Amino acid sequence: MSLAAPGGSIFGNIGMHTDASGGRWLRLPTGNANNRALLLALAINDEERLIINMPSRDIEIRVTSNTSVQQFVASIIRRQGYFLAVLVQSRGRAAIACGNKCATTDSPRFRQCTRIPTFQGGACAECV
Repeated sequence: MSLAAPGGSIFGNIGMHTDASGGRWLRLPTGNANNRALLLALAINDEERLIINMPSRDIEIRVTSNTSVQQFVASIIRRQGYFLAVLVQSRGRAAIACGNKCATTDSPRFRQCTRIPTFQGGACAECV
């Protein structure tokens, strides 16, 4: 199922699906020109702007059953940690799972451990 984000323009269309175990996942497009422009507008320093201009891919993020698309988009805009996690997951490279949150949680936010070695101390998206 594909849902238009609030106003039809924030992050374009966000896709939502439920996996076999009942987990809800949002597909967040991050690489098209409009979405890149939104992320750039939210960046607060040159390091974030540099990361945003890197090649990116769409990402999937696990959300709770009571989280709406609007609430999720608002969390990216309002919470610095969520914003940084989206940057790392959408622009980083797959890595071996670290010994922190991504290795110990029963319901990780992301499907794989992803890092940018030169950003946020090399922390994975789950741990940012």
